[in-house]
Amino acid sequence: GSEPMGQVRIGVPGTIGPLITVPLIEAAQRLYPRIRVTVSEAMSGFVINWLSEGQIDLAIVYTEPNERALRSEVILNEEVFAISQPGKLAGGSVDIATLASLPLIVPSHGHGLRKLIDEYFAEHGAQPRIAMEIDSFSSIKALVARGHGASLLPMHAVADELRSGRMEAVPVREKPFQRSILLASQTTRPMTRCQSAIYELLRITMIEVAQSGAWPGVNMTRHGE
Repeated sequence: GSEPMGQVRIGVPGTIGPLITVPLIEAAQRLYPRIRVTVSEAMSGFVINWLSEGQIDLAIVYTEPNERALRSEVILNEEVFAISQPGKLAGGSVDIATLASLPLIVPSHGHGLRKLIDEYFAEHGAQPRIAMEIDSFSSIKALVARGHGASLLPMHAVADELRSGRMEAVPVREKPFQRSILLASQTTRPMTRCQSAIYELLRITMIEVAQSGAWPGVNMTRHGE
C-alpha cells in the first residue's frame, strides 16, 4: 500500500514531445511525487532502439515493434498531411500523382514516418521523388519553408508555421494518410509499480491532450474512446 517510488524513463518522438511532456510531468508530480520521470526525445526509430536496448522503460512510437521483447498497444490514430510553401499545392487536397512529381524532404530509412511514406506510395503504384533525407523535423520544416521541396508531416508538427503563414498543409486525396500512435514497453521483465503507474498516466495524458483539441489531426481508436 506504500506510494510508488523510483525512476521511469520514457522515450518520445520529437514531434509529440512538446504536446505530451509538460502535462505528463505535471500530472506525475501531482499524483506520484516520489516517482522521477525522465523524458528523452528523438525520432521514432531511435526511440524503439532505446527501448529494445533497455535505455528507456516506456516509449511512444509510430510503428509496431517487430521484436518479441517489446509489446505495444495503439492509443491514437493521426493523419499525415502534405506540407509545402504557401501556393505550391493548389486546392484543398493533393493527389498521389502530384506528390510523386514533387521533390520530397523526408526522414531516412528505418524511421516510422519514412516507412509509412514508402508503403503509402507503393500501395498506390507511385514512386516518391526523394530530394533529401534528413533525420531532423526542424530541419525538414526549415527547408520546406525555404522552398526546397515538400514533405509529409502531422498537422501539430507544423502548427506554428501554419499560423504564421510560412507553410501550408493539405490532406492527401486518395484516402486518409494515417499512422497509429502506440505505447510500448518491454516484455523481458515485468513492469515495476512505478512503470505501471506512469504507463497508465501516459496513456491517459495522450487521450486527454487529443480530446482537448491541442493535438490537431489525431483521433481516438476504439480502445481509447
